[in-house]
Amino acid sequence: MLKIGIPIGIFEGFRLVDRSEITDQWVRWLADQRDWSTFITLTFKDPIGQEEALEAWRRLVRTLNKQVVGDHYTRIVKHSYFSYCLGIERQLRGCLHFHVIVDRPFDFQLLHRYWNKAAGWAWIDKINDRDGAVEYLTKYITKRGEIMPYLAAPPPYELKPGKAFTWWIM
Repeated sequence: MLKIGIPIGIFEGFRLVDRSEITDQWVRWLADQRDWSTFITLTFKDPIGQEEALEAWRRLVRTLNKQVVGDHYTRIVKHSYFSYCLGIERQLRGCLHFHVIVDRPFDFQLLHRYWNKAAGWAWIDKINDRDGAVEYLTKYITKRGEIMPYLAAPPPYELKPGKAFTWWIM
C-alpha cells in the first residue's frame, strides 16, 4: 500500500517519504498488477481542461470496448475489458498529455483514427521492458502529474470479439 508520509511527531507510525520512494512504491505495485503489453501516448492539439481531457479518454475507452464487446459492454465487463494506468502530464505549452499502459489487445487503427480526429495525436508502442515502461509512467506523479490505474476483473468467460479482427491475438 502506498503511504504518503507525514512527520512522526503528529501521528505515530508514519514518516516523511521523498519523491523517489513514492515513485518506487508505485513502480513495484504497478509492475506486479498486470502483464502490461502496450504503451500509448496521447497528446491534445489544443489546451484543454483536465475534466474535459478525462472525458475524451473515457469516450475512447467506450469506443474500444464497444468494438470488442458490443454496445452493452458494461453489463459484461463493467468499465473496460482491458486494464490500464493513465498518467497525466501538463506540457510546457499548456496542453495535457497522457501516457497509458494497457494489458489487453485493442485495435490500434481505431485508436489512431478516433484520437487524431477527436483530440490530437496518438502514438502506440509495444512494451518490451515492462519495468522501464512503468518507471517512465510513474515519473509523472513526482512532476505534478497524476496516475489513474484501472484494473479490469479477470473475465469469468472467454472474451472474444463478436467479429474476427486481425489485431485480436491472445
